[in-house]
Amino acid sequence: MRDERRNRQTDHRTCGGFKGGKGIARFLQKFLYPPVKRDDVTGYGQTITQRHPSITSEEIQALDTRDPGSATMMAVALLTGILTGVAAYLLKWGIATFSKFVTGCFKADSLNWWLILLPVAGLILVGIYQRYVIHQEISHGDDRLRQDFLRDRCYLPLSITYNPILACIITLGFGGSAGSEGPVAYSGAAIGSNIGSLFRISPDKVRMLTAIGAGAGIAGIFKAPVGGVLFSIEVIGIELTTSAVAALFVASIASTTTAYLLSGGTADIPFNDAAPLSFDYFPLLLLFGVICGLYSSYYASTMEAVAGWLGKIHNPWLKNIVAGLSVGCLIFLFPPLYGEGYGLGADLLGGDWDKLLAGGMLSGSHPTPSVLLIGAFCIMAVKSFATAATNDGGGVAGDFAPTIMIGSVIGFFYAYMLDSYCGVALDVPDYVFMGMAGILAGAVRAPLMAMFLVTEMATIGYGQFMPVAIVASISYLTVCTVKFIGRKRSQDSPPDGCKAPHQGDPQG
Repeated sequence: MRDERRNRQTDHRTCGGFKGGKGIARFLQKFLYPPVKRDDVTGYGQTITQRHPSITSEEIQALDTRDPGSATMMAVALLTGILTGVAAYLLKWGIATFSKFVTGCFKADSLNWWLILLPVAGLILVGIYQRYVIHQEISHGDDRLRQDFLRDRCYLPLSITYNPILACIITLGFGGSAGSEGPVAYSGAAIGSNIGSLFRISPDKVRMLTAIGAGAGIAGIFKAPVGGVLFSIEVIGIELTTSAVAALFVASIASTTTAYLLSGGTADIPFNDAAPLSFDYFPLLLLFGVICGLYSSYYASTMEAVAGWLGKIHNPWLKNIVAGLSVGCLIFLFPPLYGEGYGLGADLLGGDWDKLLAGGMLSGSHPTPSVLLIGAFCIMAVKSFATAATNDGGGVAGDFAPTIMIGSVIGFFYAYMLDSYCGVALDVPDYVFMGMAGILAGAVRAPLMAMFLVTEMATIGYGQFMPVAIVASISYLTVCTVKFIGRKRSQDSPPDGCKAPHQGDPQG
């Protein structure tokens, strides 16, 4: 009876609440990144009494009052960042190696029919791994992590440090059209949580390390330290105290540096030849931001629709097969949809626009402006379907990288069309670059993270930060406007959608 009373007294405060900066953190999380509600997604975090059932209330009280000190927290954050950077590198290396192995006989000048079956095999293997090997569903890692934070469960299982990475390698290596950031953020959070538990740090600090590890994972996988910091602030909602932000920066920089050194000092999206922004075409830049926002709304709505459609398939095997065939058919028609898509973004930045047509249904066509624009438009139309089918069909992957990939295509389509048919001399690579941030900001609704993450990913640094910030901000504001109009219309429409209810009828 005493143990039961003790559990009731301690479970509600196991990971501590937000202290300094609580209001700001919650404001950013609510208005900059409204979390997607997934009723079928649950986290695997535990409270301290669940993690250590034999712990006494006196031991919990002693743990709560233990102050590790700034130096210790910086050291623990540094260790978390280094280990998370190693995890990010191993994930990138595993995806690249596996993809190279399965696509070794790829023919760029003809159709490759076996691409239809690769995603099916990948989703089935990942399904077997989740259902029969680890007995856990680990897809949508960022959503599960947020659920743990909402329930104050910051002690993550040790298995989360590696299971999402292995499953993601299989998912993307077999052609899943998604990203790797969700699994590595979940893995980084588990690394921070377990290191904090190992050093017997208070639950408040363990919660902080969990958010720090997630941010370090984003920083390592994108090689973007400020982007990782803003992920923890905008998406996770870490408390904005001086010590928390300092430790977060230490971990993110350590993770980025580790991943960068292990990868040989290479950037995922090299962009060295940016042209200075001409304010003669400033209205077209503003229009581009609006277009990014409109496309982001389309992207998010189709993702939600596909997720709802796949959610109606209750048999997991059938879901894997249906989703895999859907992704496979789209990749067969448009091979640039394969995997994360960073290669296509780099090609478009470098002016190698023919890669839009490589190996697909337009591979035999002469790359005229019309054919290139048709290819880009088709990829824009179906990318969200391929990503949603990968993530909601049983795959373990992320949602950020697909928006960056399709943002590059949006930027190419916009600038190349105006250049080819309207006589407007826009620098196409610049708009490719700005489009990456525009779609990431609008689709994910994290504008600050998008601005810094994209500029840090490219070797150009912050030289193009201002136009990137303008496009990202306008895209985000456009998405907010579209959502506001949609909510207003739904509130004003009759309950049955076609006529007003009779007087006295319930309004629902």
